[in-house]
Amino acid sequence: MSDQLSTAPLESDQPYLPNPAAARILSQAVQFAFIPDPLPDLPPEWMQALAAVTRMRDFSRHSRWHTFVAAVSAFNYAMVEEVAAAMQNSVDRLEKDRVLYATKDALHDPPRLEWAVEGLFAQPSLNLLVGDPGSKKTFLAIDLAVSVAMGKPWLGHAVNPCPVLFVDEETGMHQLWNRLNASLHAHGADISTPFEFISLGGYDFRDNADAEQLIHRARGRGSGFIVIDALANLMHSGENNLGSVQPVLFNLRRMAESCKAAVIVIHHNNRHGVFRGSSSISAGVDLMLSIRSAPADSLIELSAFKARFKAPQPFCARATFETAPDGQERFHLEPTDEKPTSLTPLPAPVAPRKGLTLCILEFLEQNRSATREQLTTHLSAHTEGSIRFALHELLSSGQIKRADSGSKGTKAVYELSS
Repeated sequence: MSDQLSTAPLESDQPYLPNPAAARILSQAVQFAFIPDPLPDLPPEWMQALAAVTRMRDFSRHSRWHTFVAAVSAFNYAMVEEVAAAMQNSVDRLEKDRVLYATKDALHDPPRLEWAVEGLFAQPSLNLLVGDPGSKKTFLAIDLAVSVAMGKPWLGHAVNPCPVLFVDEETGMHQLWNRLNASLHAHGADISTPFEFISLGGYDFRDNADAEQLIHRARGRGSGFIVIDALANLMHSGENNLGSVQPVLFNLRRMAESCKAAVIVIHHNNRHGVFRGSSSISAGVDLMLSIRSAPADSLIELSAFKARFKAPQPFCARATFETAPDGQERFHLEPTDEKPTSLTPLPAPVAPRKGLTLCILEFLEQNRSATREQLTTHLSAHTEGSIRFALHELLSSGQIKRADSGSKGTKAVYELSS
């Protein structure tokens, strides 16, 4: 691509004419080493500057800026000022996030809820895709992301087309590239499809500065749909450690709000088939979508464990892997009318009550029975330990009883006593 850029020196005594589009392209080239492909049609002096910055794309931002300034030294200095003005400001995060609002601000109508994928992923929002190993979580996330980038309905849900950023911290470039290639070809994507990806960037979302770098990059690309694989790779420590989980969730939420994006994070189940880690994980997201699929089965079952804006009913998809006549591997999901066999609808939300025990009793009254995992997911504002203690107290007082056999090794199911 850089061969298309002219490197011949140019001089001009003509009056300077502002060019906001060119300034924005140069600002992104300097800040993020992002060079558009195909190249836009720019005036010669801007093309000369872009050629110089392109040759420095593997160097630091500081080096790219000085290269740009040197490249336009023969032209009007207003070019430098215009590019500087187009750059994303690196403001103090605390100053930016701690704006003090007043009553008059809240009296204005709140912004209308927008959907990246109708009825599933709002903009902005923080969401989890949770499933067992081999349940096709990454394949599903790629198919979802490509559909949003292309503006194609996803499994019957309308989408709001927008630039997509896929952040892979688990799979690795070789395998990710194969999967992206198969999905992009299956959907008929071309070089204009606004889809970008990073592999093994090593982002640590416990570190505000590291998280800010990725947020800044996503915001600079206008990414309205961001997929991250996987949650555990962002915290570099135990998922049960509240001190590790909370900063990560905070920075993911800040990414969603700052970019006005639907942020989708892939997460894993534990050996019991429930999401790994602290209950604060479910408390901190807007939608937790469970994915179940046997490795050798094309059927994928999806159901919401938690939904803050809208609770979708369980639904299914079929994964299609095929080889085209030209040998091109392709992958995509297709909607199906099949009903999930292993998943149940999300229970109706429980109205806040005084005391955890009353919340448990009301939940059992509405749903007849529940496991401790279901209660922990639903009562996400409480810790697992407090729920376990409350269940013990209710059993001791005779207000609830075991609905299962109660034998050793049997998963406990609770219901109200008669």
